[in-house]
Amino acid sequence: MDKNTTFLVVGGDFRQNFLAARLSKFSDRVYTLGLSSDFKCEDCTKLSGFSDIGFMPDVVVLPLPATSDGKTVNAPFSNEPIYIDRLMNFCKNDSIIVGGKMPPELCERIKSRKLFCADYFGREELIIENCVPTAEGALSIAMENTARTIAGSKVLILGFGRVAKATARVFSALGAKVHVCARKGRDLVYAKTLGYSPVPIANLCDSLGDFDIVINTVPAVLLGEKELEKVSSDTLIIDLASKPGGVDFKSASDRHLKVIWALSLPPKEKDCEKAANAKKINSRTCWGVAVHNT
Repeated sequence: MDKNTTFLVVGGDFRQNFLAARLSKFSDRVYTLGLSSDFKCEDCTKLSGFSDIGFMPDVVVLPLPATSDGKTVNAPFSNEPIYIDRLMNFCKNDSIIVGGKMPPELCERIKSRKLFCADYFGREELIIENCVPTAEGALSIAMENTARTIAGSKVLILGFGRVAKATARVFSALGAKVHVCARKGRDLVYAKTLGYSPVPIANLCDSLGDFDIVINTVPAVLLGEKELEKVSSDTLIIDLASKPGGVDFKSASDRHLKVIWALSLPPKEKDCEKAANAKKINSRTCWGVAVHNT
């Protein structure tokens, strides 16, 4: 990496702060926009807004996820919206814009401006490594929102993909009695070989009343009205799935169930609270952490 490469790190949670600090070890030209002010980096230049951009960045680094609406950067610590199209106006023809979970239409728009676009979350090794902090974030949510210990708790995990495997391992390590519900027979067999109790998807509805914690990792509504009728009022439901999620939130609200839709983990909830205090918004909906408990 050339020490003269100019980076503009934009938006996101504390991960972007650490990234900027890391990049400053390799480049003398690292600028930040819309990052948290709590994390200091002496070798980075903090910008207060578009008016401070008096250069053409070689690389623009957007967060994970890059955007929620395809127009503005996910920037919970910014006092003003950061429009991606306006960022592109400062780029040169060979500038690179990278981000996580970039919508295809956004990538096409970037390319139409003769700029390079890359989604770093398309890298398999990053996806796998990201599963660990996601699982730890789920554990933290469970510990903060249940009155009993994780050890001895009956935990049901829906799905058995990368995130589910990491989550099962973390909860099992603390002594939870982990059950895995999946559609594919091979996943159920694999879960059993790892010491987890398999639950066929056909038996899900009849099994739901037995668990203290239910964790969904499947981006499809598996917990609909019929299934939620079987869930105990004391059960904590954590939804780790991306939109549309795996829970019928209206039905859960009607039944006064506690559901936490933890999008975009691993940002910690205290990050959300600080961003919320700055913007005077509800911290429980900031950065995708939504609590449905009425």
